[in-house]
Amino acid sequence: MENKNNKITDILFKGLTIRRIFGMLLGNLGIGIGVSVFHFSCLGNDPYSGMILGLSALAGVSYGTFLLCLNSVLFIVQLMFAREYIGLGTLVNWVFVGFTADFTYMILTKNVALPTHLLTQILIMLLGVLTMSFAVSLYQSADAGISPYDSLPFAIQKKVGKSYFWCRIFCDAFCAVICFISGGVIGLGTFTCAFCLGPFITFFNKNISEKIIRK
Repeated sequence: MENKNNKITDILFKGLTIRRIFGMLLGNLGIGIGVSVFHFSCLGNDPYSGMILGLSALAGVSYGTFLLCLNSVLFIVQLMFAREYIGLGTLVNWVFVGFTADFTYMILTKNVALPTHLLTQILIMLLGVLTMSFAVSLYQSADAGISPYDSLPFAIQKKVGKSYFWCRIFCDAFCAVICFISGGVIGLGTFTCAFCLGPFITFFNKNISEKIIRK
């Protein structure tokens, strides 16, 4: 039993430094906040979050509860086909991001009216872009394990032999279709996530996150 516990500890921590753990925690916290800010803008989320919002509304449960259940299923796939990407960050993202998003959205809607003017919505969406980009940058730079959903393209890549790029496109496109079918919002925020998050994440990686975490 002790050897098994030691093995689990080795898998989760993988020689992580305090900086990497802090970056991973802050990144996942920021991702949850970013999801809620995008949701609050009423212009749409990234495909995966939009799908969860649509399906959770149909199921009558919170975003965090539905995400926790779906991540539990996806983790089985990750364990079978992409276990090298499992780490402490996997567990933190799996359990806490959804409930952070729920809590932040509750605070926002209790204290601020939902935006009705397009300019206000766009400004809030841009805040979501910056928040999400910096958060994902920290999460990636920490290299402490990735979420069950983020590991899915790697698992598909192993099975079909296609590039990661096309596997990721397939996953996001599938989520976008389910989001639309389930009544989720596909809007300006969705397309902004698709085209703007990558460049901003790269900028934060190069200029802030890697310098802080990898110092």
